[in-house]
Amino acid sequence: MSLAACQAISSDTEPLDGCRLTFSDDFSGSGAPDKTKWISKAYNRRPNENGPDGFWRQDAVRLNGQGHLEISVRQIQNQNRDTDPHDFASGMVSTQGKFEQQYGRFEIRARLPQRSGWWAAFWLFNKSGTGRSEDSQEIDIMEGFGWTDEIRNAHHRKSPGDVIFSRDNKVMVSGARDGFQTYRLDWTETDYIYFVNGQEVWRRPSGNAPSMPLYIKLSGEISTQDWLLTPNWASDLKSAAFPDEYLIDYVKVWEGCEPDI
Repeated sequence: MSLAACQAISSDTEPLDGCRLTFSDDFSGSGAPDKTKWISKAYNRRPNENGPDGFWRQDAVRLNGQGHLEISVRQIQNQNRDTDPHDFASGMVSTQGKFEQQYGRFEIRARLPQRSGWWAAFWLFNKSGTGRSEDSQEIDIMEGFGWTDEIRNAHHRKSPGDVIFSRDNKVMVSGARDGFQTYRLDWTETDYIYFVNGQEVWRRPSGNAPSMPLYIKLSGEISTQDWLLTPNWASDLKSAAFPDEYLIDYVKVWEGCEPDI
């Protein structure tokens, strides 16, 4: 069965030809995300000694009552003892400690930010993260922005010898910010295959990447570091009219799907 056929599977349908749904959330209701599926961390995610910091806060993540997970960004009061005039806040959720999987299909349907100066992400991580000395990897299925239709994909891994391997991809998706789009990764024993709206945009061999289950992370990212506020990344923060939102319609994960050749 092709993965195009697998796309029809939802949480209330029977599996087709061994393609089995293992995780799903359509974000119905309002208030906090389902605590049996998600955690949300709060800390100074992106400090800056020379300007406002970018915090992750739990009150920046909510079910909006319209079937979406909403990760927002806004300007907030200065949160520490430095002299910044203000700080910024966004948020995250992850399935760390709740759900992880090795290989399979990982998919979201989401609407990107509408303002410049911050970005949205759909990632996979292992327990150790890329900052530890043991084998680890990070798969950036999608990083998207509020000012451009460019979508980024990336893969990072770190070996026990502290050798870091990184590869990334850029693709222009016409109308990416106009509404909800679908982003997915098909992860097999041999390849990482990235898709936007069902179309393959990048394929990388897995090579000798560490083989381990990964958990899901969805996040809004904001930093005032100069090197991130350029046309190569988040663009101009000063022109952003916050608040703004990154909306996720659903998250689904399958296993056993036979990929297209």
